[in-house]
Amino acid sequence: MVQMSEKEIREFLQKLGLKIENWIKFSNFLSIFPFERIIKDYFYIFLNKNTDMFYEGTTDTDIISLIMFDREVSSNLLKWLLIFETKFKKIIIEKWVAMSRLRIDKIYLLKEDEFLNLIPDIKETNLDIKKFRYSLFEHVSNSEFLQEYHSLEEIPIVDLSYSWTFATTINFYRVVSAEVKREILAEFNIPYEFKESFHKALNVLLKIRNTISHNHIIYNFKTNLYRLEFNKVYKFLFKEDNQLNQPINLNQIMSLVDYLLNWKHCKKEFENKLKDLKIFNKAKESLIKLFYGLEY
Repeated sequence: MVQMSEKEIREFLQKLGLKIENWIKFSNFLSIFPFERIIKDYFYIFLNKNTDMFYEGTTDTDIISLIMFDREVSSNLLKWLLIFETKFKKIIIEKWVAMSRLRIDKIYLLKEDEFLNLIPDIKETNLDIKKFRYSLFEHVSNSEFLQEYHSLEEIPIVDLSYSWTFATTINFYRVVSAEVKREILAEFNIPYEFKESFHKALNVLLKIRNTISHNHIIYNFKTNLYRLEFNKVYKFLFKEDNQLNQPINLNQIMSLVDYLLNWKHCKKEFENKLKDLKIFNKAKESLIKLFYGLEY
């Protein structure tokens, strides 16, 4: 898009029918969020699809309110995803240590031979073993918790797991034995037959976690990534007659996070913020449809 001056942007918006209530405040937002991004990410639910003009009565305050709503939803969802990440990491390590009869105080260096003996099922995956072993130690130096250890050789496996990324933890789920997977799934009341679908659903959670971390918009989130496997798990858990090939929407993400945490906070926070959101009615209707996957 051609670079526009503030005056040109204001004239452009007014020609589209946007009512400017506080140009100084709106221009401050434009200094933070590139105008091209605001147009692409936030305008379209305010536009009349028949005319490509703003619905009559839409103001710059509506645009700002949607941007702030999106940022707040992103922060809250990331909070609950991080809590689930911690819970999942704890479960997977505890189950693996118990089923493998490991000593939690012993140092496992995870050299190649020892590593393959501890996790023999890794040979059945397409993981690069060398890269995976490296990922287990990759973030040790950034972990405040592990600073008390003077070398990698001193770190017990349970403590080491605290530094793993969500991606590494998901990969660890992939390589543990069938018995360990069964125990992990039992923690969430998910049958073993869903072991592969659950792995793919975890990757969908990873995708939205990274989407938020890279400051992308969330309010209209949808993805086709592993939609068949995700929807298979979702359909079983929530007994909904959803189509397996439909895109995954934000409502499904939040519902799954709430289920896995056995809490009801994630979706409830969203609904409370949606209730308080004051934007043009037609835009709010579109927002609700996007959340439930009724509009794409």
